[in-house]
Amino acid sequence: NHPWRRVLKILGGTLLLTVALWAVERLIFPSTGFFLNLAKEKKFLFRPEMGGPLHVLRSFFYHTLVMPAIAFNTDVTVPDWKGMITQPAAPGSASFLGGIAVLLWTLLLLLGVWAMFCSQANVKFRVVLGLLLLGQLGFHLFYGFETFLYSLHFIVLLVILVALCFLTRFRVIAVGIVLLLIPCVAVNNSLQFARAVDFIEQYYGTHRD
Repeated sequence: NHPWRRVLKILGGTLLLTVALWAVERLIFPSTGFFLNLAKEKKFLFRPEMGGPLHVLRSFFYHTLVMPAIAFNTDVTVPDWKGMITQPAAPGSASFLGGIAVLLWTLLLLLGVWAMFCSQANVKFRVVLGLLLLGQLGFHLFYGFETFLYSLHFIVLLVILVALCFLTRFRVIAVGIVLLLIPCVAVNNSLQFARAVDFIEQYYGTHRD
C-alpha cells in the first residue's frame, strides 16, 4: 500500500516507539535488558522440554484459547522452572467442557482457514495475516519450552483468522458455534484458573525463599 520510502519511515518510527516503550519499562523494572540482546535468548532455542513440533502445534492452536490440565512442575521436569506447565497436556484435557470447546474451536479454525483461502475480499489483509501466523508458528517451533507463555503473540491473530468466516456465507453457523464456545471456554478456564491460584497459594506460601 505504500512506496518504499514511506515503508522505511514507518519501520523507523516503529523502532523508535519500541525503544521508547522499552525505556519506560526499564524505569519500572531496572533489570530489563535491551530487547535486541539476542545472546541471552540462545538458551531458549531448541529446548528438549518443548516436546517436539506436535506439542508446540497443539499448544499454539488450542492451549492458547482452551486451557488444558495444568501440571505442577516442582522437581526436574523443566530445570530451573518451579511452577505450572501445560506443554505436555492434551487439548481439552482439563474438563468435559474443555473437550467440547476444543471441538468447537476446531470447527471455527477450519472455517477461518477456508475463508482465508477462498474469500475474494481483503486480499492484502489476508496475505499479511497468513504471513504473520506462519512467522509466529515458525518462530515458536524452535524457541521456548512453554509455548503458552507466548500466547499473547498469536491468540489475536487466531481470533482474526476465525473472524474471517463471519464475512462468508457461513456467518450464521459461525455465530452459533461461538455462542456455544464462549460458555464452555469460560467454565473450563475458570476451573483451571482456580487450580492455578490454589497452587500459587500453597506452593509459594511454603517456599518463600
